[in-house]
Amino acid sequence: MAEGDVEGRHPSSAITREVIESLLITYPTAFFRNDVQRRTIERFQNEMPRQRAVIENRLARFSYPELPGMVYCRLVDSVDAFADLSLASSDKMTQVGGVTYYCRYVVLPLSYVGEENVRELRRSAALNSSVDVDETIRRWQRESFANLINTFRHELVHVHTNSALDVPAYSDRTAYPTWFHEGTATYLAADPRSGLSEGYQKFQELFFYLVQRHGVRKLQTFYADVFGGSDVKSALVDVYAISGTEQLFARSSRWHRVKDVVKTGLWIAALAIIMAASGEPTARSSAASRCWLPSPSASPSPPASLNASTASEAPESCWPQSSVSHLSPSSSGSGESGGFSATQIASPRHPERAEAFPAQQFPASLGAMSQTLRKTLPSVRSR
Repeated sequence: MAEGDVEGRHPSSAITREVIESLLITYPTAFFRNDVQRRTIERFQNEMPRQRAVIENRLARFSYPELPGMVYCRLVDSVDAFADLSLASSDKMTQVGGVTYYCRYVVLPLSYVGEENVRELRRSAALNSSVDVDETIRRWQRESFANLINTFRHELVHVHTNSALDVPAYSDRTAYPTWFHEGTATYLAADPRSGLSEGYQKFQELFFYLVQRHGVRKLQTFYADVFGGSDVKSALVDVYAISGTEQLFARSSRWHRVKDVVKTGLWIAALAIIMAASGEPTARSSAASRCWLPSPSASPSPPASLNASTASEAPESCWPQSSVSHLSPSSSGSGESGGFSATQIASPRHPERAEAFPAQQFPASLGAMSQTLRKTLPSVRSR
């Protein structure tokens, strides 16, 4: 297939082929005559082995088998190369950012800035003189590299999933529906939510629900059943007692609504505690404020004069107690068609954020918030 691609798919007869740790990469040699494209290719090649290792370590936790052999990665100029795929896809995409054909054939764009994006930018600049076209395009190119890294990780999950399910079973959307393929890819690749289309966000939320509500071990069992020969519907029934896709979407939607209500309630409670604590001065706080104030007859001394001997004379009530003022917010962090899987993007994504595995961020932040509130409540009541 790689040989055929060189002659039949690339517009240039001069093709560069490189192998980096079982990744076969091809691109038109003309790309290297463009400084921007050359730098992007060099940076991407340096990142590919590390990003692949990150993904494969995650997949190993969920019963994915090892993937021997080569993965073919073809680089194209920009997202304009995928213009026809939006029409061919079964769902309406915001933008196609990468494609996995069959099991090991990945196509990625060097730039996520299409010709239509540039034309729209120039039209805006004609109406608004404050729009800097060159600076905006440079910023878009920087963001394009972040998208390229994230899409590479996403497509690698497709490569492993399709290979584990084998040909032609992986393309059976009755046994392995789109939400399973794309939800798996967005979850295990840790795609930033802000960079996903609305449909892909919902697919990712399904897996957040399965992990946050039922735990990682059950998800591991679910994947073990699927890769062991079960279809997705049977695995859902056996592991989660969920009858099918409709019930899964309904439960996920309800879970996330409740989670948002609880989170909002906790912040309101925290704000009320802080306001109550700061708005009710007591004799204790007044005594503490007097500890370091000189008497009217005493000569004022600079703060630097406070030393260990002075501090030892302070009454016990002057030593700091736990206070709700230390409470700080915690982040809750949180189309396929036929023989290909396509990544949808809506806005730039950031690989440094994708490093954190998002399995249980909400429970962790909720637990931390609850513990902080429990610690601060006694000191507030004592006031």
